[in-house]
Amino acid sequence: MKSLLAILSLTLLMFACEKPNKTPEGPTDVRVWNITDQDFTNLSVDTGGGDHDYGNLSAGEKTDYYRFEKAYPDAEITVIINGEEYSTGPQDYTYATYIGPDMVTYKVYISNPELKILGVDIVLEGPIEE
Repeated sequence: MKSLLAILSLTLLMFACEKPNKTPEGPTDVRVWNITDQDFTNLSVDTGGGDHDYGNLSAGEKTDYYRFEKAYPDAEITVIINGEEYSTGPQDYTYATYIGPDMVTYKVYISNPELKILGVDIVLEGPIEE
């Protein structure tokens, strides 16, 4: 009888425990903030753990959050400004550290207008809200 009770208790414990949907890698909720005075079209973000097309983003505006399974602080961001492509350029994630299960904002600006290079500052907003 005691062994039956022990087996029943262990079975209940196994089914009562939920596996968390968060890992050290993510997911990460990412939004983009256009801190320039230019409108972005075809805003595309590759976090190293996936990519997403955010569409168009007006000057000074922020996108909605998009959930990536994992993301790195250095993202490859590409936009069209006045018919010209601007980009952060490809990123190397070989030794990079994940952001983790947080909400972040990539603040995007033009770092070199002649070479059409974007710069990004990352702002950690806090843990993911479930």
